Amino acid sequence: MSDLVGEAKFLKFHYTTEESLLDKDILKNKSWDKFEYKVKSLFLLPLGFQCWQISLINNVEKAELYRKVRHFKVLTLLGALSIGIYEKIKLERYWVYLNRFYPEPTQLQKSLYRDAMMFKELNYQEKSLEDRQKLDSDTVKIYEQMYRLPPQLYPDPEDDPNPASVKSHYT
Repeated sequence: MSDLVGEAKFLKFHYTTEESLLDKDILKNKSWDKFEYKVKSLFLLPLGFQCWQISLINNVEKAELYRKVRHFKVLTLLGALSIGIYEKIKLERYWVYLNRFYPEPTQLQKSLYRDAMMFKELNYQEKSLEDRQKLDSDTVKIYEQMYRLPPQLYPDPEDDPNPASVKSHYT
């Protein structure tokens, strides 16, 4: 297990707080609202031409005007689509910039932040050296179980089929 104290400066420099993530969300929401307003306003002109074209249906005297309106409608629709795609690309670039400027915290940073908040809520007090050196009976039992040697296969050296005294086995 590595020592995290050496990485504390790195984590402090690269850590992103919850408040800054809220700022990122607010900026993303504002940019989305701006994009939505622009795209809606772009498609008002093709909508107007569509309504005008509908009003010219079944009128023989205005057949030439109907064709011109149809062409204008198609041109404005293509223009609105191309400008909308351009605005979408600009929005995605802005969001990439925001993701770089406000990076998401890593799992380690999230866990450290969560631990710090738990310590703060519980009003954590560090134990003294004497308290940490005391071992209760459960801890002693756990240590005895963890560090116990496994049972020997050949407790009597005479029963060992490969004794250490016979060097032909190992050379």
